[in-house]
Amino acid sequence: MAAGFVCLALRSSDGRYWSGVFPGVALLAVGMGLAVAPLTDAVLGAVSRDHEGAASGVNNAVARVAGLLAVALAGFALGGAAPGRWRPATARPCRPPRSRPWRPGWSGG
Repeated sequence: MAAGFVCLALRSSDGRYWSGVFPGVALLAVGMGLAVAPLTDAVLGAVSRDHEGAASGVNNAVARVAGLLAVALAGFALGGAAPGRWRPATARPCRPPRSRPWRPGWSGG
């Protein structure tokens, strides 16, 4: 997984997806795939058979929360969240689209 993060950090100046983002994300996916199965096996192997259902539920809940935090932090870190760099979408005036005047008998479609 570390190799994926290093690849993403080194390729951050490349704005293209296939040559900038994809290699790092692919390395992250392979690393997570190699890490999750042994971790789940270790968690479920550490409890008695009577408590395997509860251990599986706790393991899944922790994995989901960790995934949510990882996505949020990755978006923050890779998105360049600096206060001066973001311009809110509401900064532009919102104007309704131009429409044709209504005519009797005209359905508009």
